Amino acid sequence: MKKTIIISTDMEGLTGISRWSQVTPTSPDYAEGCAALRHDLRVVLDVLEGQGYDLVVVDGHWTGTNLQPGDVGTATLMSGTRMPWGMVEQVQHHGVVGLILLGYHGCAGSGGAMAHTWDTVFTAVHIDGQLAGEITLATNLARQCAVPLLGVSGDDWACREARQIAGSKVPTAEVKQSRSYESVAHHSPEQADKALQAMAQQALELAATSSAGFRAPIGPKTTQEIVAKFSSHVGADRAALVPGTERLDALTLKYTDTPKASFDALRSWAMLADV
Repeated sequence: MKKTIIISTDMEGLTGISRWSQVTPTSPDYAEGCAALRHDLRVVLDVLEGQGYDLVVVDGHWTGTNLQPGDVGTATLMSGTRMPWGMVEQVQHHGVVGLILLGYHGCAGSGGAMAHTWDTVFTAVHIDGQLAGEITLATNLARQCAVPLLGVSGDDWACREARQIAGSKVPTAEVKQSRSYESVAHHSPEQADKALQAMAQQALELAATSSAGFRAPIGPKTTQEIVAKFSSHVGADRAALVPGTERLDALTLKYTDTPKASFDALRSWAMLADV
């Protein structure tokens, strides 16, 4: 049976993307974001296809309907909302040898463009004491299933978070540098493509090497503490109704359990706070 590599896609960290309107489905600029997603994904797939792996692409942005099956070549496309394992759906199945995060962004409280963690109801999220975001959430979900992070693409803040959670040897593709919440310095298309190609090639090499150096320090993960600060008192009030939640102050909630259970709590907090 073939082994599987999962490619989880977001949009804020894609090549050429600098503003929310490009990644918001109701915006007239949304087509730009979809084009960027197809482009970056194709660059990576061109490296991964034909190398003996089953490929799964998870459409992880917004409602998960930014890609069509024809956009992913021979890979399987996972799309839609509220997938059980979120942006790393399928990581829980046997035979998965690695995870690639494509088009990811900086976390809430960082200096990254469009920086956030899961939902803008959170002004900061700390995971095991570190300011962290969706890269850490995804990596720890994979770690619960003993699946390593093989590579990350995004802005400089995304690459920084990847190294924070997975070590300096994790392959990263920086396609731009954030200058503020609403501005970036884009790398040239040629430079960005080369970075994506190199990351994907290194990911293949890691997938084939069970003793990859950056895996041992992080290893499988069984527990995770999430502390989230909310933008509103009312939102925190609603989210505090989730069983197992500990309230630290008017705006701050805490939850400790497995990465999957604590991730589910965070998702539930966001849904309740958004009501």
